[in-house]
Amino acid sequence: MVGKAPTGLPGTAAILPAVSTDRRLGILIARPPSSPRCRAALALARAASAAGVRVDLFLTAEAVDLLAAPGALPREDTRIAVAVCSRSVARRGVPADVAGVDYAGQPQLAGMLSRCDRFVSFC
Repeated sequence: MVGKAPTGLPGTAAILPAVSTDRRLGILIARPPSSPRCRAALALARAASAAGVRVDLFLTAEAVDLLAAPGALPREDTRIAVAVCSRSVARRGVPADVAGVDYAGQPQLAGMLSRCDRFVSFC
């Protein structure tokens, strides 16, 4: 049993893989931090992690603004790995020295896709 879906996200439990230490969920976020889609993606990441699923987050476009929002990213959660598009970071001028965040590009995103059991995109 995966557990309850986060409030306001009907059907989230159907997206989450069964609880297992070897399962991995990939989440791509391309919306700004103020977007309901961005908030839903972060809630999904936290719910999946709480259910025992490893999560790979990839931030691109406006979502890299999360780097400048204190406490917005779940960096304290060891089951959630955060990577950001280095080109988006450069374009948007957000801090490029955030601890616990990997700076990546399309090859790393492709690798993430190949590692994950499930992948969802919030664009």
